[in-house]
Amino acid sequence: MTRLVEFEVADAAAYIGLAASTLRLQLASGRMKGRREKRAGRLVWLVRKSELDRYSREQKGKVGNPNFKKAKNDSEKTLMEMKNAKHD
Repeated sequence: MTRLVEFEVADAAAYIGLAASTLRLQLASGRMKGRREKRAGRLVWLVRKSELDRYSREQKGKVGNPNFKKAKNDSEKTLMEMKNAKHD
């Protein structure tokens, strides 16, 4: 019989290399599956190891928000234009 392995958010985040707040957002948005359970009088997210492995496989090679990269490139371009304008 296979043993079900579940992690709380802090351990799950460390396992896949995310910030705990990012992992909570992924769970709340439904991009990652998990369940909430009451422990010591508070609700905590629990995530299966298999779900963490699935998410890691799907995210492999993806870096950050694609819109962030565009915004960064646009701002770098603007800075270069400003520098060039000073020298003209």
